Amino acid sequence: MRARWITVGLTVQAAFFAVGLAPPAHAQPASLEAIEQAKATAKASAERGMEQFTAEQYEEAIRSFEEAHRAYQAPTFIVKIAQAQENLGRLIEARASYQRVLDEQLTHYAPKVFFDAQAQAKAGIEALTPRIPRVEVVVTGAPADRISVLVDGRAAQAGVQAMNPGEHTVTAAAPGRVTVTQTLDLAERAKERVVLALKAPAPPAGVSSAETNSVTHQASSPVSTSPEGRRGFVTPALGAFGLAAIGLGVGTVTGVLAMGAAGQLDEECVGGRCFDDAGGDAYDRASTLGTIATVGFVVGGVAAAAGVTLLLWPAGEKPQVQAGVRVAPGWIGLQGRF
Repeated sequence: MRARWITVGLTVQAAFFAVGLAPPAHAQPASLEAIEQAKATAKASAERGMEQFTAEQYEEAIRSFEEAHRAYQAPTFIVKIAQAQENLGRLIEARASYQRVLDEQLTHYAPKVFFDAQAQAKAGIEALTPRIPRVEVVVTGAPADRISVLVDGRAAQAGVQAMNPGEHTVTAAAPGRVTVTQTLDLAERAKERVVLALKAPAPPAGVSSAETNSVTHQASSPVSTSPEGRRGFVTPALGAFGLAAIGLGVGTVTGVLAMGAAGQLDEECVGGRCFDDAGGDAYDRASTLGTIATVGFVVGGVAAAAGVTLLLWPAGEKPQVQAGVRVAPGWIGLQGRF
């Protein structure tokens, strides 16, 4: 480890030396002075970063090398940042820093140490990638498009996740389900599978699952079988039966009177034939009373049918009883829908 620190320190110094040999051809004295000032600032920050790196103060070293890179951009500083992140166990961040060095487009006249830094970054990625733990997150109990996953409090996706070594929390949630959280402690190169099963909330204390299901069913059904619901149809049913009694009573009385008028008609007419004005009044009275009797019986029948329907109809549903008497010349009848 000591040899690597010395090598990197020499590389940083060599980077400044190489840059100093090749100032921009179009640079003016004022711009040259600014460049030299930036290099001096970067050098001081880099030297401080090397001291902190050697003392294993990696957080402080990262900040110092970032200051050096802001003052004067050189890939050698990013390599040192990646190495500090790697020593802190931040393998994913270290890989990203190495990739940042590889993605930099160097000019053909860039110092050799810059190209050496890219070669070092490539080797760092190849050695680092297999060490990064992989975790497959599987969530069950809810539709995939309703599930949300958090890894260490940050939004993520179900499936394979790359994570740094160490402790992590994985949380899954979905509407109408109890949130599930699981803690992991990952070693380098670990490959694990985590299954988070989402379930419906438990019923309140003292309420069985069967009662819960019953309540749910009743809430989703428009039909109620409670006694209170049934009593709602008793009163109209009794009213219908009362109307039926009246209709049948009227039909019976007028029917008897119609039969009496028909008997008188037989007395006034001979052999079913009436002469002059004989039997006229009796015929009219018998016809009228017969019609009233028929209507009374029909109304009584309709009312009785409606009463029975109201008593037998399931509570909670609105009965649709449509009935009526239709009278036409020479015809009278009942028409309805129950």
